[in-house]
Amino acid sequence: MPAVDNCQPQVIHALEKDGWRVFSRQSRFVFEGRIVYIDLHANRQINGSREELFLAEVKCFADDTQYTHDLYTALGQVIMYRGILDARNINIPLYLVIPHHIYLHVFDSIAQNVLQHNQVGLLVINLDEERVMTWKP
Repeated sequence: MPAVDNCQPQVIHALEKDGWRVFSRQSRFVFEGRIVYIDLHANRQINGSREELFLAEVKCFADDTQYTHDLYTALGQVIMYRGILDARNINIPLYLVIPHHIYLHVFDSIAQNVLQHNQVGLLVINLDEERVMTWKP
């Protein structure tokens, strides 16, 4: 399996604080011989009767000299994931999860438009406080 980003434990804690249960790490999807692993699969109950689900790819942007490269990689990765999910008729929302400081300094309107155009949401986490800051469907 692929390596886990180093901020993933803080992301999981933030989601748990927000009422989500992470029930799978690195969900495996296959289409036409291509195998991908999406970092998180989470759910929560709404009003005790309805269940919400989402998939998330976590990107920490750990190397501050590689932000542009990491941005291109993250966007390409989640676009491919969305394509595979669509091809398999899996209609679960997909989110790219990033740290709050990356959202403020790296994710400009162009990057956000790319995600929106490709039906990938953005989830912003304050890693220090382990808190969900922003959900952008």
